[in-house]
Amino acid sequence: MAAPNQPIPLDVYAMNSNSNLIKASVFSLFEANNVLMDLPLVTDPTLYQDFMRWIDNLPAVSWVPANTDPVLTYGKPTPMQEKLFIVRNRFKLDATLKQDKMQYQDPLTAQWDAWQRALAYDINFKFFWNDPTNYWCPNVAGGPGAVVPYNQLAFTGLAARISNPLYRIPSNLLINAGGVDLSPSGTTATTAGQYESYIQQAFDSLGAPNGEDCVIYQNVSVKRQWERGIKAQGAGGGFNMTTDAFDRKIKTFQDAKLRYPGRMVDQTTEILTTTETAAGINNGTSSYASTFVVRYGAKYTSGWQPDALKPLNLGRDPTTGASYNVVALWGCGIRMESIYSVARIYNIKGQ
Repeated sequence: MAAPNQPIPLDVYAMNSNSNLIKASVFSLFEANNVLMDLPLVTDPTLYQDFMRWIDNLPAVSWVPANTDPVLTYGKPTPMQEKLFIVRNRFKLDATLKQDKMQYQDPLTAQWDAWQRALAYDINFKFFWNDPTNYWCPNVAGGPGAVVPYNQLAFTGLAARISNPLYRIPSNLLINAGGVDLSPSGTTATTAGQYESYIQQAFDSLGAPNGEDCVIYQNVSVKRQWERGIKAQGAGGGFNMTTDAFDRKIKTFQDAKLRYPGRMVDQTTEILTTTETAAGINNGTSSYASTFVVRYGAKYTSGWQPDALKPLNLGRDPTTGASYNVVALWGCGIRMESIYSVARIYNIKGQ
């Protein structure tokens, strides 16, 4: 298991667990391409995590002649705090239904599996777009005034962190791709190469020149067209293959993994769309997209959970004996110790 100061990815956590429930739960999340497969987590039962960032006001470096006393120096770090966000649901099933011998699958197991898939979709959306301060969203399909699944009780997503001065993300991590064409009709070896230059710009800005510890999150159409353009370039174009802890193949560009974060809970609406404006606002009708590059690690993007995700089977209700109960009790917090943890590339022609 992870030590308090040593975050590890959820797949490694599961593979080292002696609980089949934990392994099954984690694998179910991975089947839905959940971002938790990339986020290093520690198991730490705390509601808040405090840390400091050296954003400015670093200690002075003094050059002096010989036989001179040291010059007193000090820096002033910026205190930061991240909060745990809690997920709780309960499943209740009539005892008669659970004991029905005609059931081909345990109903509570089926409910748990379906809930995990919904959790995977929901976390993926919130990881990129959730803004706890904004319930009337100008940044998703429907335009200003549209009701969207933002949640004040969930963590702040990447887009909001980049745009919110509170998080002090440098402006060079919001990258304008200049309308580079990765649409099905416009992708060429040249435009794919231009897109790669923006990916490289993100790597360099994050301090990871080869994409080490980074994950590239793309819309599925943009991903396919980029791959087509890369093939037109010949010689692999920097693509490689690796495997995760479940021996599933993962495509990489240089050292960075490529991911498609999938769809929202409705299982139809894509989380990363090709319906943004050139300014990165999703109005549901335009034809541009965004790509996110996240650098993971204890000093970059990581998180924590108070306990592993697994079903808590409370058994038959002792007060009436009429029903069985299963409870989901879990929480997750996200922290970015470095301001150089995430980049967003927008204004990509996607359709």
